Amino acid sequence: MPRVHVIDDDAVTRTVLTRLLADAGWEVSCSEDGRAALADVAATEPDVVLLDVTMPGPDGWTVLGRLRDALPATKVVMLTGRTSHDDVVRARRAGADDFVAKGVEPAVLLERLQALLQRPPGRSDLLL
Repeated sequence: MPRVHVIDDDAVTRTVLTRLLADAGWEVSCSEDGRAALADVAATEPDVVLLDVTMPGPDGWTVLGRLRDALPATKVVMLTGRTSHDDVVRARRAGADDFVAKGVEPAVLLERLQALLQRPPGRSDLLL
């Protein structure tokens, strides 16, 4: 069973993602802010992290940088309402494996996560 950790300050988003992913056979854990996220991710050892950008405490950019330093093999998908080209470029340069805009169709998100799990380490399909 693949493991995913959702980091998002919005309780509704966490609930929706937890239901979607659990129904698809994923083991799901969550954090509601950047401060708790790093310890939670280290404890749960997920295959994939879904990370929002805008949240209290360290923001998603800071969390991404710390995840890359501490857990470089963990796949990270930025799942955010921020969708500018600058955000996509920044995510790629910071080490994100994928960038998905909130509002994505559930089937598309699940497919992208499955594809990410099958990708060899160190390979990114995130296009600029």
